[in-house]
Amino acid sequence: SSGRYQTAAKQADCDACAAGTIGAAGRSLACTQECVAGKYSLSGSAVCSTCPAGQFSKADGSASCTGCTGGEYSEAGSVECSKCAAGRFSTGVSLSSVCSGICPAGTYSAAEGATSCSECPAGYGSSTERTSCTICLAGKYSREGSGECSKCAEGRYGSNAGATSFQCEGACAAGFFGNTDGSITAECNGRCPTGRYSFAGSGNCTIVPPSRLTAITVTPGSDGKSISALWEVPTSTSAVIDYSIVLRLKGTNEVVETVQQ
Repeated sequence: SSGRYQTAAKQADCDACAAGTIGAAGRSLACTQECVAGKYSLSGSAVCSTCPAGQFSKADGSASCTGCTGGEYSEAGSVECSKCAAGRFSTGVSLSSVCSGICPAGTYSAAEGATSCSECPAGYGSSTERTSCTICLAGKYSREGSGECSKCAEGRYGSNAGATSFQCEGACAAGFFGNTDGSITAECNGRCPTGRYSFAGSGNCTIVPPSRLTAITVTPGSDGKSISALWEVPTSTSAVIDYSIVLRLKGTNEVVETVQQ
């Protein structure tokens, strides 16, 4: 057997090759073939075995393999362990370059060989590679370790980068509306059109119903016709109302006067 050898004639039994070596095929006088780095052999082994993934042997003639530590990995037959790439981590021995995986959203590892990931501070989100944290852009926010930057909700806006609260910088101004998330100014998506109104923080504008028109008084003017219109202001005085009323002669399309705010 190539795992044993005989040094003298008429030996009753052969001696086992030392760990880390094997003998030549057939009869051997000595075990002179060392296992190469990345492999090993036990005493009496006929062949060298490959170090499994997660272990290594650095020198020729190894009797065993050494395990990688946290933050490292190795593939089968390795002569040394490699550090997990930045953006990844390993809590123990890893069997491939995947390590334990990529850092979760909202965390990062800036250096190679990380055994854990660090949380991004509030107002920041982790980069795609999870190697750093990037500040949330205007119209977005994040809490500490919450994950990616999220858009400011409908009816709210954020004009500065790095917001740390879901309320962002504030509510959309009265008389304006924010029906999509991620607004970056107090005007949000724009001013309410004529005939509609909104309170601060509104996602949509509300139609001013006819019942809100409490009086229309038509009085003689220099041209024989004039108009004044009074709208009842909704519950809050912070609401902004735009209106436009056109007075036409009865039975015709002739415009006498337009009242607009």
